[in-house]
Amino acid sequence: MGMKNDLAFIMDTNLYLYEHQSTYNPNIPLRDLFYISNEYQKLVDKKSLYSSTCKNSCAEFIEFYNGSTILSDCTELKLSSAFENLSGEPKLELTVTVLNVNE
Repeated sequence: MGMKNDLAFIMDTNLYLYEHQSTYNPNIPLRDLFYISNEYQKLVDKKSLYSSTCKNSCAEFIEFYNGSTILSDCTELKLSSAFENLSGEPKLELTVTVLNVNE
């Protein structure tokens, strides 16, 4: 992906995006949306976008956090948390699992 401390790989048919952060950043879901869009563009044959069938890799988003902000051992950050004037269920969601790797 060309970014330090980031890793994207496919295992079986799932796409995993791992990131390391030493600073708490609630925008990680938005950043991961940009990253995963870029990865899907590389993986999907343009002809299949107009096909009558649809099969894509399932994506998982993990952040390894070792900063000084106090976080629980495992936290979820959601893209929809940053939406303004959200009413009802979001039509677009991306959830990042944040694993606190501090002692």
